[in-house]
Amino acid sequence: MKLLPWFTFHNIFRDSNKSCDVSKTMMLRGYLGAVAFNNITRLTFGKRFMNSEGEVDEQGEELKAIVINGFKISGKLNLGEFVPWLRWAFKDDNEALEAQDRHLDKFTRTIMEEHTIARKETGETKQHFVDDLMLCLHFKRSMILVMILLLAFFGQNMMSAGMDTVAITVELAMAELVKNPRVQQKVQEELDRVIGSDRIVNETDISKLSYLQYVVKESLRLHPPTPLMLPHMAGENVKVGGYNVPKGSIVHVNVWALGRDPKIWKDPLPFLPERFMKEDVDMKDMIISYYHLVLVDVYVQD
Repeated sequence: MKLLPWFTFHNIFRDSNKSCDVSKTMMLRGYLGAVAFNNITRLTFGKRFMNSEGEVDEQGEELKAIVINGFKISGKLNLGEFVPWLRWAFKDDNEALEAQDRHLDKFTRTIMEEHTIARKETGETKQHFVDDLMLCLHFKRSMILVMILLLAFFGQNMMSAGMDTVAITVELAMAELVKNPRVQQKVQEELDRVIGSDRIVNETDISKLSYLQYVVKESLRLHPPTPLMLPHMAGENVKVGGYNVPKGSIVHVNVWALGRDPKIWKDPLPFLPERFMKEDVDMKDMIISYYHLVLVDVYVQD
């Protein structure tokens, strides 16, 4: 499995050579977002909505519109969610959310119908999430609604949580490489040694690219895609940094502050991937350590 479609590299090279003005800035986020969009839709729905030229088809545009509208709805401050007796004043928000659900439901049904027809025509099932979900539920009519809800929920969450975060994370990592030529050179040397110049990186190569992994970890430390993470609910009454956090409270973990805390990281502000060479910290271990720190420090925000 290739990590990045070849057309992305081709398009970046093509577009960068369109202008003779070498001082012109080239924004990579659009290209990176296209990669994330293609990979997520292929994983979730078993198809790509974008061709080799980066053009999105009609169904892809519909999906993008659903995701963007979901961002707009979730980004609005609905006081009714925090003060229940005010919900009557925010009927428009509730109606917009219901319309969004109906639109997503219709789109999901179309995708499932396509997979059902393809299975009947070929007699085979491809290894995609949609097909696996339908097989697990044995195509029972009584489970159709469950399948639709699961696929819609999974697809919407994958798209909303994965598109921007992936693009922004990679963009910031590349920005750090530009600002740190020494690190960039070491990454390039490792890629030349392990990969060479006649092919692109495959997933199986990652375990051999240790310095590249250090760069990714260091970039996530300094630039977490969700600085305050997603809201979490306290499962029990707990005291954190002298503050009482009642059971059921909604809290945010300030991962951005944890990644820059001098009590945790020596000389935390410079971009130094080598800090992970001393202790080969896996990202899972880092996340677990963060949660342990939350219990003993004052990084829980009200």
